[in-house]
Amino acid sequence: MPDPSQLPHLLKLLDDDSPAVRASVAEALRAFGPSLTQQLGKLNVPPDEAQAQMIRELLSASSVPRGESPSTERL
Repeated sequence: MPDPSQLPHLLKLLDDDSPAVRASVAEALRAFGPSLTQQLGKLNVPPDEAQAQMIRELLSASSVPRGESPSTERL
């Protein structure tokens, strides 16, 4: 089960220069499944619009079919 306390750290790594790091971040975010949006909303400092866009891009670039990825439209 993913650890919501790691989300602030994952947000800081969204724009990392390393493709391997970004892939790991995407995998960690996908692990939250449909609860990702809810968990992000619970953060003291939720993602800003730029981070939300990066999350959408990372998740859409994944190999997970669109219907199985968490909803990020409200990010």
